[in-house]
Amino acid sequence: MQHKQGEERNQMFMFSLESAIAADSFVRVVDVFVDSIDLKSFRVAHVECHDEGCPPYPPSALLKLYLYGYRYGIRSTRKLEREAQTNIEAMWLVSGLRPKYKTIANFRKNHPKAFREIFRRFVWLLKEWKLIDGETVAIDSFKIRASYNIQASSDSKHKLLVEYDTGDVNDTHALAPMAISTKELLKVDSLNVLADKGYHTGEQIQQ
Repeated sequence: MQHKQGEERNQMFMFSLESAIAADSFVRVVDVFVDSIDLKSFRVAHVECHDEGCPPYPPSALLKLYLYGYRYGIRSTRKLEREAQTNIEAMWLVSGLRPKYKTIANFRKNHPKAFREIFRRFVWLLKEWKLIDGETVAIDSFKIRASYNIQASSDSKHKLLVEYDTGDVNDTHALAPMAISTKELLKVDSLNVLADKGYHTGEQIQQ
């Protein structure tokens, strides 16, 4: 008996990126969402190109790559650069473009306000599509390399991030603002909130 045989590496294959992506893949959600919004209304640069100079990467492709990273927990721009070069779904999402990590990083750095507004719009769309329940969320904090302390809430259904903020280092002052902000974003009348005892203060619970 022989081992299972792989494909000959020099064999030519005829296939398209479209045929390689499942019909229910999450990247199709990202693609439809970004193409459906008016990036110019969010004050995103390079939505329209000028005739002179080197053509920029389309901002829609860079945004799609960031949302892809959000779904799969990829925050490093170097890793996003690699995904766009090696991962079939990411390659499909950006139509085979290969932006460098610095281009990806600069896009995020230059559009902090737009990113937050678009992210909130995306969260609301996920709720409309019932990928977010908006019934129970967990709130916790984590550190990022710039020594920021990020407060975040995550929905219980698919563990998707719902709201975030660069909050206090001390969690004892963050529970009510995060819970109220999440409730307002999801437009629900009530919300079950889970948090560890680091958030436990009477004043915050009362709010």
